[in-house]
Amino acid sequence: MYNSLPTKRDNHYAKIKIKSVYSLAKNNDSKVRIIL
Repeated sequence: MYNSLPTKRDNHYAKIKIKSVYSLAKNNDSKVRIIL
């Protein structure tokens, strides 16, 4: 079961995921709209 309180490591991976989504946004806006 997933813990409702995120750990520091979870926050770290979340930031990486957000960065990858933003980099996709620069490359292809339509792709990101589908992902989000």
